[in-house]
Amino acid sequence: MNYFLSYPPNLNVESLSKNKLRALDDEELFEIARNRLKFRELMIDFIYETGIQSVEGMIPELDLNIRKLVLSERTKNVLCRNDIEFLTDLTVVRKSELLGMHNLGKGSLDEIVFVMHKYGLRLLDG
Repeated sequence: MNYFLSYPPNLNVESLSKNKLRALDDEELFEIARNRLKFRELMIDFIYETGIQSVEGMIPELDLNIRKLVLSERTKNVLCRNDIEFLTDLTVVRKSELLGMHNLGKGSLDEIVFVMHKYGLRLLDG
């Protein structure tokens, strides 16, 4: 087990350099990401910077079905009609794409962004 895992839950993850992140193996990174929201956000930013286009499947706990999330029925229905089945599917979608979906407006977009933020995820364009 790597010494990073023994850090306390209030670890200042922003202080971790990219070199320190690269030194960790995948299992260590995912274990930290599962337990620390701020690190999960940093890790997802790091993944995007390396050119990976989706975090789908990388952190299984985040592959949550849209139907099981705290979203309005309208929002769930619109997402499902547009083949967005899991929360991680949204990581490759832009705000403009969501707003272009029939019956999805600013309120629904705000719901989606809020839920994604809760899990340390974000839309493709932030």
